Amino acid sequence: MAGADTTTATLVWVMTLLAKNPIVMKKAQNEVRSLIGKKGKITEDDLHQFHYLKCVIKETLRLQPPVPLLVPRETMQHYTVDGYNIFFKYSS
Repeated sequence: MAGADTTTATLVWVMTLLAKNPIVMKKAQNEVRSLIGKKGKITEDDLHQFHYLKCVIKETLRLQPPVPLLVPRETMQHYTVDGYNIFFKYSS
């Protein structure tokens, strides 16, 4: 389920960002149309040819990652780092 959810979230963001950037969408459409042509379908062998579309997807993942990148952390004791005090917060 997690793989389907992250894929869906990424595709939604790709489509949203393309809708907001019509010039980029036109370039991606032209790349797909020029590579596929009258073939009508994409095969696995065709995937390595989509350079611009890959860049669009990678930029989308950079701007809108489907999962949080940072996990909350908690110190176990008091530390001082470069003059900044980091305190252990005890909650009962």
